[in-house]
Order: sequence, then structure tokens, then C-alpha cells
Amino acid sequence: MLVKRVLFYALCLAAALSMCFSGTGCFTKTGTVTGLVLDATNGLPVSGVSVSCDDASTTTGSNGRFTLVVEIGQ
Repeated sequence: MLVKRVLFYALCLAAALSMCFSGTGCFTKTGTVTGLVLDATNGLPVSGVSVSCDDASTTTGSNGRFTLVVEIGQ
């Protein structure tokens, strides 16, 4: 019984560590970038504009606003 419990905890620890060091686990931190895209000539919001940063991308809404979640440090 004790051997099974130790083996179970060892497997849980190994899984947690592999997640943390895989690049997409517990050490990945993200930030949120928000903004508003306006037409330079008339100052009105522009919808349907593609906004991107590295692998993250989004499109502005009907009000010209966007929210983009990116990895910090990218």
C-alpha cells in the first residue's frame, strides 16, 4: 500500500514538473492589450481590422475596440 502511494505521488510530481517546464505550463505569464482603432481622416471607429502580435491575433468589433492576450516578454 505504501509503495503504491509513493509511486502515485512520484507520478503526480513528474506530471506537474513536465507541465511547468514545457513552455506552456505554470511559468507562462500573459498580459492583456486593449485598444481602439480610429479612422485617421474622420476619427470614427473602424470595425473588422486585424490586430496581431506574434502568435496572438484578433479583430476589432463594431465599436473599433479590441482585446489581445499575449505572452509577457514577447
